This record gives sequence, structure tokens and C-alpha cells, in this order.
Amino acid sequence: MKTIQRLWAAFALLLVAAVPLAAQAQERTAIPSGPWLHEPSGTTFPDQIGGASRGNTATTFDEAGIDVAVGYSLKNDDGVLILTLYVYPPYGGLDCAESFSDAQVSINKYRGVRKLSQGSAPSPSGKSMHAATHARYAIPAGGMNPNYPALVSDLYVHCSPGDEWLVKYRASWTGSEETFPDVFAMLREIDWPEKLK
Repeated sequence: MKTIQRLWAAFALLLVAAVPLAAQAQERTAIPSGPWLHEPSGTTFPDQIGGASRGNTATTFDEAGIDVAVGYSLKNDDGVLILTLYVYPPYGGLDCAESFSDAQVSINKYRGVRKLSQGSAPSPSGKSMHAATHARYAIPAGGMNPNYPALVSDLYVHCSPGDEWLVKYRASWTGSEETFPDVFAMLREIDWPEKLK
């Protein structure tokens, strides 16, 4: 349990670092159990996806609640997964590729971080095969914080047609790359609106 709590504390800091400066006024909002609808995007986040449990709060980065992050966690014999999903409109005139590059900045600052792979990925629903960009990184023990274990960490960015919405996730796993949970399968369990499929 302490590992999950330490990782959540680290990712609370990443929530601030992972969004553009224009969107950094953040507020945590309690969300009830059961499916939770993010009304501005039309996305419904269930209590569980792929065995990972949703947290009991959502983080909003703007007063209207348009820019939101929702977290899930999973612990099994292979490790601990902390998954944070972001749904937000583009900021600062960045296109999809620029949004991905901007999101990499918060990962590349960690000591000893190493990119393992990068390529195309399916849309959140799996409907379109090469609609997103995904990268995987190895962060050594102590690279994020002196007390944190080695992590395998993913970054994913999908832009909706017309670049009206972005779906991003950060997923960090304390186990090996070979045992990393199938986050793409988890994404397919979320009720995405047609514009984000």
C-alpha cells in the first residue's frame, strides 16, 4: 500500500508538470462511485478498467472543468501501475505532434531516463489503428525521487479529428517491461464519445 501512496504522491506533482502553464490552476473534485461522466468531452470513466481501480477524485485544470485528469491504480504480483488519463482541448496553438513533444519534457527531466520505444498507437477506443503516438521510457530507481523504485513509464497522446480534443495518458509501472499491463485494452473499457473514438 505504501508503494501506491508514494507513487500517487509523485504523480500528483506530475499532474502539474504535465500540462501547459496556461492550465495549471488545478482543483481536486470528489467523484462518486460508479461511472463518472466528464460532461464537456462526453467521456464516461468507469470505476474499474482492466482490474485497475479509479481514484475518488478528478483533477481539473481550469475553472470550467473542461481540462481534466482521472487516475487509476493496479497492484498485482508483478508490480504497481499508476495510470493518469487526461482529456483536454489543445493549448497554445500546438498541433498533435507538438503536444506530444511538449508532454515529453516532463519525462526527459528525470535523471537517467532512457527512451525504450516510440511509435504509432490505436485511438482510445481501438477504432483507428495509427491515430495516436506512444512512447515508453525506463526511469532508474531514484531517477524521479530518491525514494522511488525503477519504473517503466508510458506516454500516449491522441488528438481527435480537427484537433478539438486530446486524450493523453501517463502510466508508470514498478514491474518489468515484459509484465507491463495492457493499457490499450484498459482504454477500450472507457465509454468514449464518437469524437474521441
